[in-house]
Amino acid sequence: MVECYDRIDWNNEKAIEDFLSNGGITFNVAYAGCIEIKNSVKSLDSEMRTAIAIECINRIDDERNKRKIKRKKLDKRIRDIISDELISDYSDCRVLLTISYERFEILIIQYHEILAKHEVSNVSFASIGEGELAKYIGYVGKDVLEFRACYVLNCGSAKARRVIQAIRTVFQLRSKRFCNAGPNKITTYRRLSALPNIYELRPKQEPKPKLTINPSSLNINQSQLQNEIWFHGTKSREEAEEILKISGDFLVRKSISMPDQFILSCYNGEHYHLCLTNGEEKVRTNNKEFENINMFVEYHYKNNAPIIVPHDIEIFLIQPVIN
Repeated sequence: MVECYDRIDWNNEKAIEDFLSNGGITFNVAYAGCIEIKNSVKSLDSEMRTAIAIECINRIDDERNKRKIKRKKLDKRIRDIISDELISDYSDCRVLLTISYERFEILIIQYHEILAKHEVSNVSFASIGEGELAKYIGYVGKDVLEFRACYVLNCGSAKARRVIQAIRTVFQLRSKRFCNAGPNKITTYRRLSALPNIYELRPKQEPKPKLTINPSSLNINQSQLQNEIWFHGTKSREEAEEILKISGDFLVRKSISMPDQFILSCYNGEHYHLCLTNGEEKVRTNNKEFENINMFVEYHYKNNAPIIVPHDIEIFLIQPVIN
């Protein structure tokens, strides 16, 4: 088994689904460790689940770098669920993480031994790290021995986004297939269909103002936008929110109520709609200026660079919703 993620056209949803259904997508990454999750998280909302994964990533990174960073006090429910003990066996070993329609598997390359294997139905949620820790992903899974833990892997920032994209596609594909299976599968489908919405990448931030980018306009070449997978043409706010389900999801659309406006719609714990254009000028965000929308999106997507909006809230473009 070898890494295959770099042979995939990540802009082609059908190609991704084919890989996931036929053996899976394999990523060569570094295993960082795991932390036992003592109780089921089914009763927790997506924000709390995200906080659990982020806390596990933070603890493991602190341990690996022999540092102790003072962070915001955790909710008692999170403290009660996460074990105090870090399991660091095989940390820093190169592993092959395989994500498929059926299961997640972590194989230690040096020993050719399986470190962990989880049926997809026993994977609770996944998350990417915050800020400089966006190179990590963590997912919570329960194995056949009923051991539940958050497994943390160092993927590198670019590859981490692809891992999350693969996970997201797995659950979308499973939900779609179960939905198409008819009434005999409805019980199973209901259990699985809730999973895609819990793949949060970072918790919501307070306060929660109405967001806009200041000021926001640019010189538009709409023919260039038509070739972009993230451009959805004319679409309403409500239609956009229906398909933006996972933190980091984003698309660009043309406003229905204001036809000359181009809107960046995204989901980062909640839905945001940021006005990009209103004339013949360039896109300006924070202290940066972009010649067109394509350059604006490419910069923030490929560099994992946050869009800073009023109240210092950070918006990340993790994965495009393909039109």
